[in-house]
Amino acid sequence: MLGQIGVPGIIILLVVCLIAFGTKNLPSVGRTLGESLKEFKGAISGDEKYHDNKGKKESIIDEHILNNEERKG
Repeated sequence: MLGQIGVPGIIILLVVCLIAFGTKNLPSVGRTLGESLKEFKGAISGDEKYHDNKGKKESIIDEHILNNEERKG
C-alpha cells in the first residue's frame, strides 16, 4: 500500500496538513505524533521505560493548550 503513494501523494498530504494545522502548530503536531509512535512501539515491545511517561506527556499537552489560549487572547 505505501509503495503506491509516490511523490505527488506525499506533496498533497503535506499541503493538506499545512492547511489543517497551520504553520505555527505543525511542529508541535509532529512532535506529539513522534512521541506517540515512540510510546506505542515501546508498549508493543514491552519496554518498561515508556510506561512511566504518562504524567510527563500530560503536562506537555497541558502546557501546549495554555500557550495556545494565551496566543488567542
